[in-house]
Amino acid sequence: YEAVHHCTMHDVIVRTTGLTDELKIEEMLLYGMQPFAADREYPAMPAGAPEAVRLLSETYKLGIVTSRTKAHIFEGPEFGQFEKYFQAAIGYQDTKNHKPHPEPLLLCASQLGLKPEECAYVGDAATDIQAATAAGMKSILYAIKSAHGASYVTSSFAEIPKLVSQLAKH
Repeated sequence: YEAVHHCTMHDVIVRTTGLTDELKIEEMLLYGMQPFAADREYPAMPAGAPEAVRLLSETYKLGIVTSRTKAHIFEGPEFGQFEKYFQAAIGYQDTKNHKPHPEPLLLCASQLGLKPEECAYVGDAATDIQAATAAGMKSILYAIKSAHGASYVTSSFAEIPKLVSQLAKH
């Protein structure tokens, strides 16, 4: 999972199946855009995430950039509660280029009416930090290990609002 969780769905299909036929890959992509089964297991919500997102939304415009398909961004029993806090949501199919390319982050900033240097991107993979750096944004890595170029690294979602506030002062 760690080797592919930052990849686009297209790249995951290619890496895990070895397919090269673009029609077959597209067929799998379309299948993946269908709603998940009701009995699907969802990842656990990180401790402190709901409160951190709520606090951030009181002061900042929030956007989300993900390699998930648009239909799945806020899917899941715990994740649906977040949609109301985000003014922009960029999914896999919204851009030609994907993280670590800066295009999806720049599109999100544009939809929020912000310049890249006014943004702080919170990500959980080195490719997120690479994308933020390439876009000219500050970054916070939510992880146990550090990644080159991150403005801050934290393993606590509850700490993210404080870190964003510190970045906003610079």
